[in-house]
Amino acid sequence: MGLVNICPDIPDDWKGGVTDTARILGLSDDTIIRYTKLGRKGGGIEGKKSKRGRTVYYGKEIKRFWNEY
Repeated sequence: MGLVNICPDIPDDWKGGVTDTARILGLSDDTIIRYTKLGRKGGGIEGKKSKRGRTVYYGKEIKRFWNEY
């Protein structure tokens, strides 16, 4: 699998989990988790922890990651 060729058409305030983000970007869940561990400064994607301990990704961050990938 590879990253989708067209920038995702999602609003900046869109929120989703690992599976939703992976589907939008055309990557696997494991790849998203690996890039989350790298963090934004390491060339990865930044996710926010929710109150339930799950990672949430915002549309603005997904588009930033897509542009830098």
